[in-house]
Amino acid sequence: YGKGDAESEKEPAIQPGFRKKRSKRIRLIRVIPSGEEKNVRSASRLFQAESRDILDFGSAIHELFSNVEWSDGLDVEKVISGWIPVSSASGIVKKDVIIQFRNAMNSGEVKALLAKPAGNAEVWIEKKFEVVMDRKWITGTFDRVTVLSDAAGKPVSAVILDYKSDRISDKTQAARAVEKYRPQLDLYSQALSRILNLPPAKISSKILFTRPGIAVDI
Repeated sequence: YGKGDAESEKEPAIQPGFRKKRSKRIRLIRVIPSGEEKNVRSASRLFQAESRDILDFGSAIHELFSNVEWSDGLDVEKVISGWIPVSSASGIVKKDVIIQFRNAMNSGEVKALLAKPAGNAEVWIEKKFEVVMDRKWITGTFDRVTVLSDAAGKPVSAVILDYKSDRISDKTQAARAVEKYRPQLDLYSQALSRILNLPPAKISSKILFTRPGIAVDI
C-alpha cells in the first residue's frame, strides 16, 4: 500500500475524555399490547388442564377467523374442513371451537362486520408489527385491520378488529368485558396511526366477542 492507503487503514482517534462522557443511548421499553390487559393470572393456573384448554381454544378460534378474508360468499364449511387437519388443538377443543365459529358466522352482525366495505378496501389478517413511540418499542399482532384508501391508494381510514373468546352471553357482559382490553386496543390504535400516518380520529377499534357473536366499539 502507499502512504495514503496505510493512513486510511488506521482507526480514527478517540476524542479526549470520550470514555468519561455520559452515554446518550436511549433505552427502549418493550411493550406487548396483548400484555396490557387489566387482568392477572397466577402462574400455577397456566399449568391447569382447564387453563390450557382455554388458551388452546383462544388460539384455535383465532386460527379459524384468520381464514376469513371477507364474509361475502364465504363457504364456512370449507374453512372448517381445511382447518381441522392442520390444527393441533384437542378433539374436545376443536368440537367446541367449530360450534362457536359456525354460530358466529351465522350471525348477521358478524357477517356485516366481516363483509367487504364499499370503496378501495384492503384487509390485514394476523399482521405482525413493531413501532417505536415515546421511547417504547411496541410489538404485537393485529387480528384484523380493514384499511380504506382513496383513488391514489393513500389510506384515509381504518378499523381494527380484535377477537376475544370470553365466556360472556349478552351485550351487558360484553360492555363490561371491554374495559380490561381497552389498554391493549389503545396501543393498537396508536401503533396503526403511526404505521399508516393517519390521525387517531380516522381509526376505530372494535372487539368481536366470538362466543355470543357480539361486537363492541372501543
